[in-house]
Amino acid sequence: MLSAYNELLKTLAALAPTDPKLKEEYRETAHGIVENMAKRLKVYPPEIQTNLKIRTHTTTLLSAQKPSN
Repeated sequence: MLSAYNELLKTLAALAPTDPKLKEEYRETAHGIVENMAKRLKVYPPEIQTNLKIRTHTTTLLSAQKPSN
């Protein structure tokens, strides 16, 4: 992940002198990605998100009762 981020920084630096408008678009996208990663890392370990519904069944074991005479 860090190497991908470094490559992104290199790409932004290379675009700065040649196409400032495109660089700004990429910078905004990269900023959004970094903000999202930082927000997710605030809670660690991250919560598991799923669209599945999980049913839990609880069972209780009844102890054998002694007949009272």
